[in-house]
Amino acid sequence: MKRWLCAFGLLAVIASGRSAAAELSVVQLLTRAYAASASLPPTRRISVLAELVPLASQAKAPDSAAWTDELDRLAVNETDECKRASYKAVALAAFAATHGGLAIQRLSLVPAGCADAFLFAAGTIFEAAMRKGNAVPPDALVSAATHLGQIGDYPYRAVDLIFKNLVDHGDKELADRLILNGIVAYENKPALRWAINDAFVDLLSAAKH
Repeated sequence: MKRWLCAFGLLAVIASGRSAAAELSVVQLLTRAYAASASLPPTRRISVLAELVPLASQAKAPDSAAWTDELDRLAVNETDECKRASYKAVALAAFAATHGGLAIQRLSLVPAGCADAFLFAAGTIFEAAMRKGNAVPPDALVSAATHLGQIGDYPYRAVDLIFKNLVDHGDKELADRLILNGIVAYENKPALRWAINDAFVDLLSAAKH
């Protein structure tokens, strides 16, 4: 809800002219906001896209894929490493809505700098990869989770989101591999335990039931 309100507020600020929002669909509002953002400086335009892209993906807007690609391209020019990672993560999460398998593969290749930005996207990407019709090899999920754990924090929350789905669909072996890798990651990073303890405990709790 917060993001939807942000989009409406954003439209009100940057769109030229006034329209009755009640008469417009969500997609129309997003399209107007996108068009209005064309006049913004690049540094502001990319932040606008970072807000519009997830909304467009949720609304299944016709231009969602094009806006996602644009955000990903513009992110390359961002000089701040953590902002660049954040924009890339938003784009990858949106990309996962229609390309779950490819998104998982790309998650396995993200660079180490500000890698935790991708933790927030990992849950969306993992869930997308598990949807019916996405033939994602088990090793791809394990590889992505392990990679994130090596360059930053292990994606405990993301694994927790798909754990029950895996068990219910007879993928207990894969679920156990993800849990085991999480335990190894937890033991290998004692300095970070205070930050990831809750997520780690929640995942272990899910595994017991």
